[in-house]
Amino acid sequence: MADVKHLPSLSLLVVVFLASCGDSSGSAEKGKGRSKRDRGAASMTLGETQWQADSAKAKLRNGNLTISARNLDMTGGQVKSQDLTLSVPDYNGPGDYTTGFSGSRFIGVGIDVDAAKAASGDERATSEAVTDSLLGASHLMLSKAKVTIVAASDVEISGTFSWQPPQGVVQPAIQGGTFRALLAK
Repeated sequence: MADVKHLPSLSLLVVVFLASCGDSSGSAEKGKGRSKRDRGAASMTLGETQWQADSAKAKLRNGNLTISARNLDMTGGQVKSQDLTLSVPDYNGPGDYTTGFSGSRFIGVGIDVDAAKAASGDERATSEAVTDSLLGASHLMLSKAKVTIVAASDVEISGTFSWQPPQGVVQPAIQGGTFRALLAK
């Protein structure tokens, strides 16, 4: 992980992160009083940890398929976001694919919002508080992930995925990945 003290404008990074953390969940817990709508699904085992997305979508553009899944957790004064992106080049319907060298990744970041708010007003103090309040940031580049498209329609795409880190790299593997992504029009 990069040394967060060397990231440009950490306050700007946090503002962008918090702005992207709108209510993206269709869960009954976060959407009380609203009807639950289908937002797709994705899950996997990352190392020893089970992960499940709140939503999954797919986009097909110029023969390239991008599958995106997100889990957003806003508990107490903490906000945690984890995003999975699988980029499948030369997509041509159901079958086996391998992701390219860029575009596929798993990113996780969290922030203790209460700690960051406590220092608001003084940019230097806010920046230091935000740096101190970052919770478990992670970034995995998922080049050469295995993706199998099992079914595809004009509404959704479903399949499986897995990934092994390159030899000599100490990162958790992804196993048992599944998705049912709603196709964006």
